Amino acid sequence: MAEEDDNERQADALRKMAGDADAPAPQPPGPPKSAALFRQARPLAPGAEAPAEAAKPARAPRPDRPSAPPRAAVESDIVSMDVPAQPSATAATSLSPEELEAARALDRKRTMIPILLTIGLLLLIAGAARWVVAEDSAFRLFNNVVSLALLGLGGLLLGVAVLNMLQVRDQLAAAATQGPR
Repeated sequence: MAEEDDNERQADALRKMAGDADAPAPQPPGPPKSAALFRQARPLAPGAEAPAEAAKPARAPRPDRPSAPPRAAVESDIVSMDVPAQPSATAATSLSPEELEAARALDRKRTMIPILLTIGLLLLIAGAARWVVAEDSAFRLFNNVVSLALLGLGGLLLGVAVLNMLQVRDQLAAAATQGPR
C-alpha cells in the first residue's frame, strides 16, 4: 500500500512538471466494504445476534442516594488502637536531662558500630584487591600508595569500631549495676 501511495505522488509530480496541471487529481479510495462490519454493535453473547438500533433497552433509573450512612458498623470500619492503661504512661520520662543525653549518646554509639565495621572491612578488601585480583581488573588501576592508604584507613575504622564496642559494653554494664529508675 505504501508503494501505491508513492507511485501516485510520483505521478502527480510528473504531471505538474509536464505542465499538465489541468488533469484532475486522483481521489483517495473510499473505505473497504469490510469496514462496515467494525461499525456494527457487538453481540452480547457469542453466537447471538446483535440487537437492532431501535431495540436498545432503556437504561435503568439510578437509585436514590441514601441520606445517612448505615447504622451498623462494618468490620472494615473498626480501627483498633492501643490505649495506655494509665494516663501517666504517656507522660515524660523521669530521666534527668543529663541521663537522657547519655542514653541518646549511647544509642548513637550503638548505631555507629555496624557502620564502622562495614566500611572498615570494605576498605580493607578494596585495598588488598590490587594484589589479589586478575591482571585486567579495575582494582589494578590503583597504585601502591592508594592501596596502602585504603588498607590503613580500613584498619583505622575497624580499630575505632572495636574501641566504640568496648565503650558501649562498659556503659551498658555501668547502667545495669545502677539499676532501673
